[in-house]
Amino acid sequence: MGKFNLFTTGENINYERKLAEAEKLKVQKCLDARRQFADVTTSKVNQLDQEHKQQARIFENTVARLVHKNQTCFFTTTLSMVFRSWKAYMDRRRKSCQVFSTVMAKCAMSKAFRIVSDFSRAKDLEGRKLKTVAKAVRTYSKFRLKAAMSKWREHEYFNVCALQISTAEEMNQVVDDFAVKREKIKQHHTAVMSAKVEHRTCREWFAAWQEYASEERDTRLRTKNLREALKSRQISLAITKWNLRTQKTI
Repeated sequence: MGKFNLFTTGENINYERKLAEAEKLKVQKCLDARRQFADVTTSKVNQLDQEHKQQARIFENTVARLVHKNQTCFFTTTLSMVFRSWKAYMDRRRKSCQVFSTVMAKCAMSKAFRIVSDFSRAKDLEGRKLKTVAKAVRTYSKFRLKAAMSKWREHEYFNVCALQISTAEEMNQVVDDFAVKREKIKQHHTAVMSAKVEHRTCREWFAAWQEYASEERDTRLRTKNLREALKSRQISLAITKWNLRTQKTI
């Protein structure tokens, strides 16, 4: 059977239409808010660009005015004259320092190169010595370790063989002991059961068989009754469920 719904077809269409309109209004509100935020951001960015351009024009005009005054020497202040004199002095000082540094470099270059070459050669020789010694130590250690590993393997092989032999002997002993104990237990059980069977009479065996048969018959009967009760309960539950469903759908 299909799904039972409390709404009719017209009510479903109206409900879905209302949901679509509400969703459309929600989307329109989000778009309007996003458009308004974009307009505000654009206006602020344009305003910042205009302010930046205006400040750049003011700075360019100011610098051009100062450069024109200094180049034409139309009017020079005391501070500007002091700055020009200090700049000329610093230029001469820088040039003299460059000359002195060039002369000192040419004088000390040969000695410095010789010192660097000697130091590099000494370092190279020391590195070669260390590499040679390390290689000799590694070779000796490798030889000694190989010999020690061979002796250890031989010793461990003998130990493992001895352990296997002792384990096999213990296992055989345990198996033999278990076989002897099992035979004794079997003989004891056989003797006990023979004694019990001898003391029982045929009437007692028949009574026991009747009791067992009656118990099996009662078990089968109870199982059958339980299955019939369960089947009738399922039928009644199905009928009740069907009645409730018809009452809701009518």
